[in-house]
Amino acid sequence: MRKLTFVLGAALCCLLFACQTTVNTDPADAAATVATDEAAEKNLEAMHTVNKAFETGDFSAIRGLLADDAVDHAGETGDIKGADSIIAMMQSWAKMAPNMKSSVIKELADKDYVFQWMKSSGTMAEDAFGMKKGQSYDSEAIEVTKFNAEGKMTEHWTFISYGEMAKMMGDNK
Repeated sequence: MRKLTFVLGAALCCLLFACQTTVNTDPADAAATVATDEAAEKNLEAMHTVNKAFETGDFSAIRGLLADDAVDHAGETGDIKGADSIIAMMQSWAKMAPNMKSSVIKELADKDYVFQWMKSSGTMAEDAFGMKKGQSYDSEAIEVTKFNAEGKMTEHWTFISYGEMAKMMGDNK
């Protein structure tokens, strides 16, 4: 299992390095680089808004950040399609752990993607995700969000290691 985690981590690092913006001195390319950096900053701000919404329970700002046909591939039972369905899922998850806290360990962004290595903790208010009401959790995951040319979120994935998932499910072997 450690080999799989290492391989996935190495692949993610290669992808992230491939997405780095390079500096060049051609004035024609300078405007494109600035625009890419501005888009990356805007995308990071959007993700920080999402992270804060989970902590506050206020998802009112999220609708304007999502494309109407967005897909969240991290749904509990599969893909969640459409902005309204994604917001309903987020609200449901926030109710399951209303004291959730999250912090960014590392984040990288460009005009198309934001990658966040997140640490989350909280206490379950109800039975969910294999955890019982009152059970505390402390986990890490990689969150990947894709943005379109208008700066709207179009797709989202969560990658969590087997070890983290096993802790939540009570398999402490």
